[in-house]
Amino acid sequence: MRKRLSIAILAMFILVICAGVASAQGNGNKGFKGHGHPHKMATKAHIKGGGFDFIDMEREWSREAVLEAKMLGFVNGDEKNRFNPNEPLTHLEAIIMLLNTEGVDLEDYELDEDTEKFFADNQNLLKKIPDWGKKCVQIAYDKGIVLEEELKTFNPNQGIKRYEICLYMARIADDTENLPRNLQEFKDWQEIPEQYRQVVGNMRKLRLVNGDLDGKFHPHRVLKRCEMAVILGNLEDNVLHRFDQAKVIGSFEEASVPDRNGNYTVIVNNNSRDIEVEADEDTIIFVDGRKVDDLDNITAGSRIRILVKDDKAVLIRINTVAN
Repeated sequence: MRKRLSIAILAMFILVICAGVASAQGNGNKGFKGHGHPHKMATKAHIKGGGFDFIDMEREWSREAVLEAKMLGFVNGDEKNRFNPNEPLTHLEAIIMLLNTEGVDLEDYELDEDTEKFFADNQNLLKKIPDWGKKCVQIAYDKGIVLEEELKTFNPNQGIKRYEICLYMARIADDTENLPRNLQEFKDWQEIPEQYRQVVGNMRKLRLVNGDLDGKFHPHRVLKRCEMAVILGNLEDNVLHRFDQAKVIGSFEEASVPDRNGNYTVIVNNNSRDIEVEADEDTIIFVDGRKVDDLDNITAGSRIRILVKDDKAVLIRINTVAN
């Protein structure tokens, strides 16, 4: 008999796991340490959910990842509801997205007294940052994501390079001492600045960043906004785990026929038991990157990922190609 698992979104009441500090040896800044207190990271994990999308994502390879990142509150678009996926990601945008992914409440966050004094004594550091981004940079400094010496040359509108985002994430990651696996070096390993190589390697081992099909990392290439959305999903899945109880991941078993109201049940095996997830006509479905209207003709055993809000699937992502 199948065991029915209630998929109540307990994550809406779960405090954010306090991200630890990466030791990330070899980057010139050993023993990263935030200035603020860990409890100030705590907030409620909340899924926005619902049937919405950015208007410029219709044919983008990253559409699923960007949509999920939007539902989880990690990314936003512009006033015209565009995400601009292929635009370069700036340092300021990267900081804001990372704070969103950690669940930092930008309005209620109280800066540490030492941080307030530091910026009061160094007003010139904030003059080059737009008003709407000033507190974000202060919080990033308070939490140790950006260091004092980096602020001296900080350019908020400059595109962030792929190796640089690894440095920011290393200061968020819980543990880089006990990494899960060993991987071969990127083929362009020598192109990574020497002091950042171990940081990049650590972030790869944590499955936060990857290379291309040729095994290259392209460290000096500026990160695109769509690529950052994928990285933020990896950060949530492999480090932060804020939304674990709102995600069902496993193998597709079967789906029931929709009733007259469009409600149906999806059964997922997560290697230990079968889980039943309720869905309806508003649930967004992607199969192999293509948006579809139903789960007809899906092969049992296909990899499936479901985002759930209020006991209902809001996003289903299926990969029918064996991993």
